[in-house]
Amino acid sequence: MGIDVVGVHEVQASLDAHGRAYLERVYTPAEQRACASTAGGHDAGRLAQRFAAKEAVRKVIRADLPWTDIEVDTATPPGLRVPDAGWSLFLSLTQASGRAAAVVVGQQASGGVRE
Repeated sequence: MGIDVVGVHEVQASLDAHGRAYLERVYTPAEQRACASTAGGHDAGRLAQRFAAKEAVRKVIRADLPWTDIEVDTATPPGLRVPDAGWSLFLSLTQASGRAAAVVVGQQASGGVRE
């Protein structure tokens, strides 16, 4: 199981400082589209949820995957795409009071839950 909490202001600061370079380093094109705002920028809260989920995935599978190898889909129920990970991953997301949090529970393909 992995959990991570991210300050929305931290993601906004990264967007402000690094712009497109930050988006392309951390988020897939589909995630960037999903977090685009009608004002022309990106919703830092939605990006923060995805960042927290990516961190939680890395904690579960204990691998230093590139950020864009992990894709967060916030459909109902939310899901994760991790290429050839050998894991079944289950995701829960929340956002409140300027913080985004994600919990990921993983089960290896061979069985058993890793904690």
